[in-house]
Amino acid sequence: MTHDLHDYMNQLRTKMDAEYTRIRKTAAQDPGTAGDEGEENWAQLLREWLPKTYQVVTKGQLIDERGNLSPQLDIIILKPTYPAALHHKKKYFIAGVAAVFECKLTLKKNHIYESVRTAATVKRLSAHRTGTPYLELMTGPIFGVVAHAHSWSSKQSSDSAIEITSKHLYAADLEHVNHPRETLDLLCISNLATWVTSKQPLTDPKDEIDDEARARLDPKGTPSTTYMCHAGQNSFIYKTTFQNFSPIGVFISELLVKLAWEDPPLRQIASYFLGVEFSRVSTGTPRSWSRKIYSDSLRKKISLSKLNPKIDWEEWATSIE
Repeated sequence: MTHDLHDYMNQLRTKMDAEYTRIRKTAAQDPGTAGDEGEENWAQLLREWLPKTYQVVTKGQLIDERGNLSPQLDIIILKPTYPAALHHKKKYFIAGVAAVFECKLTLKKNHIYESVRTAATVKRLSAHRTGTPYLELMTGPIFGVVAHAHSWSSKQSSDSAIEITSKHLYAADLEHVNHPRETLDLLCISNLATWVTSKQPLTDPKDEIDDEARARLDPKGTPSTTYMCHAGQNSFIYKTTFQNFSPIGVFISELLVKLAWEDPPLRQIASYFLGVEFSRVSTGTPRSWSRKIYSDSLRKKISLSKLNPKIDWEEWATSIE
């Protein structure tokens, strides 16, 4: 059965598609204005779908406690606790920033590599946390990329475009990300798919079906990260499509989940969005890490037996998003 939320998200996609068509008419003559208009589309979407306590601003830098600055960012979402007097100052204190987004009208290969590199740069400005798998694998702010469309050839199928995007995302991660906490968190192409980063504190080698891959894993468990692609397929062989799939629906739902880790009052509505279900299957290629990514104290404590299969905001969960 179609839920009202499915209808709302389909309406959003139709609106974003129409805006993309409109903006592209004059993009060649004035690419700067076209980019600004695309950015404002996403900023307005976030203002309408996040709680009013989160202020959404555009064009600014993040500043850490030592005065180091991030590159300029397109959209910045301020935490509810951010001082109102500073909302319009363009150097935002990183401790008060919940999420940031790079906006692309038409996503290209170089945008993926540049955004993954920027995500890692921004995450390195935040203080490292220790104590639990969640604290050591995740750091703020949430970093995402949003785009109306992609540049892959219109002659290619959606499956091909998804495979190309996934390939570049994985390659960019290998090139620029030095620790799981530095990963990009979300990538949404509104007319194609959404990628969501999932982190496994320890992957059990028994769960790996490929013999060669299993042989490379630590028998006691290997940390891993995966960009999980939600593209609407009901099966791993891409034969059927989930009727109510929505890239924007997945994006908003997963953003709420990621925000709710640090803002517990959001957890009820985030769970509701997930329960409505905008995607039934996701796929991705995991990247394995050494246990050395953990602090000495956590490395001594963590084991497969200590991880909790309950994943809803459990800091010792088998999988963390």
